[in-house]
Amino acid sequence: MAQYDNAPEVGATGNALAQTNASALTARGICSPLYLHNHSPAYPQRWARWNGISLSLSKAIFSELQTNHLLDSRNYLVLTADSIEARITASPSHYPVISSLNLAQYTFATNEMDIMFAAHQFFSDYNKTTIHFLEAPCR
Repeated sequence: MAQYDNAPEVGATGNALAQTNASALTARGICSPLYLHNHSPAYPQRWARWNGISLSLSKAIFSELQTNHLLDSRNYLVLTADSIEARITASPSHYPVISSLNLAQYTFATNEMDIMFAAHQFFSDYNKTTIHFLEAPCR
C-alpha cells in the first residue's frame, strides 16, 4: 500500500482500515504483515531509468523541480503529481522542460512523481519487500 495514497476509494482511510484488519488478524495468530510504500526523494537520474528519457533530460527535469521549489531540502516532493501538473498547466513558461516532453515522456515523468510521493500508483520493488512477503510472509 502507498503511505500517502490520495485516491478517494483508498487514501488514508483505506490505509487505516488495512492496518486495523492486519492487526486483528495478527491478534488471532494469523500472519498478516502490512507494508506501506513510503515516499522517496527525487534525484537527477530518476527519470533516466526509462529509455525514453535521456540522462541530460532527467537532470533537467530534476533541476526544474528544484528551481520551482517543488522539492524540499532533502529532495522530497512537496506536492502531489496532480498538484504539480496543475501548476505546469497554469504556468507552462515556468516549466519549459517538463512542458516540452512528449505525451509518453510526460506520462512517465508524472507517474514517477506519484511514486516518489507514495501516492496511488504502482511502484518498483527494488528492496524486494513484495517478493519476500510472497515467499515467506512471516519470517
